[in-house]
Amino acid sequence: MKSLRLVPVVLLIVGLVGTAAEWRAIRPSAEVNTIEVVSQVSVSGEGNPATPNTSSNTVFLPTVRKLSEEYRAPSMVRVSVDSSGRQANGNSYGRDMTPDGRFVVFQSEATNLVPGDSNGVRDVFVHDRHTGQTTRVSIGTNGAQGNGPSSGGKISADGRFVAYSSLATSLVAGEANAFQDVFVHDRQTGETALISLGHDGTPSNGDSGWPDISADGRYVVFESSAVNLDPGDTDTQNDVFLHDRQSPQTILISTMLEDTSIGGETPSISADGRFTAFAYDNGIYLYDHSLAKLYSAYQGGGGYYAGQNPEISGDGNFIVYETVTHDDIPWPGGPVTHYTLNRYDRQAGTSEFFGNHVQPFFGSSPNPTLSLNGRFAAFGDGLIFVLDFHTEEVVVVSTNLNGENPNGVSMAQAISADGRVIMMESVATDLVANDTNGVRDVFMRDRGSP
Repeated sequence: MKSLRLVPVVLLIVGLVGTAAEWRAIRPSAEVNTIEVVSQVSVSGEGNPATPNTSSNTVFLPTVRKLSEEYRAPSMVRVSVDSSGRQANGNSYGRDMTPDGRFVVFQSEATNLVPGDSNGVRDVFVHDRHTGQTTRVSIGTNGAQGNGPSSGGKISADGRFVAYSSLATSLVAGEANAFQDVFVHDRQTGETALISLGHDGTPSNGDSGWPDISADGRYVVFESSAVNLDPGDTDTQNDVFLHDRQSPQTILISTMLEDTSIGGETPSISADGRFTAFAYDNGIYLYDHSLAKLYSAYQGGGGYYAGQNPEISGDGNFIVYETVTHDDIPWPGGPVTHYTLNRYDRQAGTSEFFGNHVQPFFGSSPNPTLSLNGRFAAFGDGLIFVLDFHTEEVVVVSTNLNGENPNGVSMAQAISADGRVIMMESVATDLVANDTNGVRDVFMRDRGSP
């Protein structure tokens, strides 16, 4: 595990330059940012829990670069706009994009992004960065708009299928329960299908949400409090389910682990649908669909270093997640919450901690997102960074038009397969020109050509 421990002396981190080798060649001082490297043996073949912070030594912090110093011709564009480029009149939140960065999914409270948006509730949209077209996908097969709010949004690799959750009862005929459900919209045929359906064909009897979808759109994972989706669901915990749109069949995957029944939340699925990562009770778990087997990838101890918000790589070999703990030191103003960025290697059975105990660096949470091959992670809630796990270099990507820290907080949401394009949401008004709507927007940062 590698834990980035930053000395709180450099707040404008976009000014740091140099190579990782150069940093390692310098003796640490009070003004040098350092990493604490902590080795951890993680999951075995049977999913034994990991114990963090077993041994440690210190090396130097990987480089934090200005974006313009590493890449040529970077650009920032706003994508929460209508098809003519007009800015939104309500808050928008980034959710996902295709691996090539062409299609962007976001949810928005705006009413001016598409014609005929008169339902007065939050909707889910897709923006095509090639054509500039913005379309609404939280609609019924007949084009009827939702009569309840919709949220989330995960998209297949080709941009055809979008999975999202909604309280609307007007999207699918006969769907009249009072709970939030998961749907998939086919952007090619216009069909919208209900995914969180009871095993006997009846509506679900609990809320479902946080969907993710495989690259080909066949498999959808989601969390749900419903108890009628799988006959094997005999507890009342929030669980994680896998739906095969081809069968169609829904199965419970947050099931027994070493004779212990567990629940689950915030699932993330690999590109081929074989692996699903999810969080539960301070731990991170991995389900192998081909083997129908559940493993423990990480387990926090005693409420410390609680694991949350996992995201899995396309091949299922890596999982990034964050851990959170609280400082017992009586800091002025109260206890300090520490967030740590982590990457789990399934084949090696180990986790690396890339943590930081200084709030200005990671903001309030790492909120990590992972590239398709697991090489790059975009993270940050405040400022946004990209970490290259191969070179151990860190690049700040949420700079404004002048190459400085923006005038509002930003949050990372997705990163392209090659690590070049980063999707973020922000309340800043100086990331692009003519941002005058005064609301949260969704942006795409293209780091340019190396």
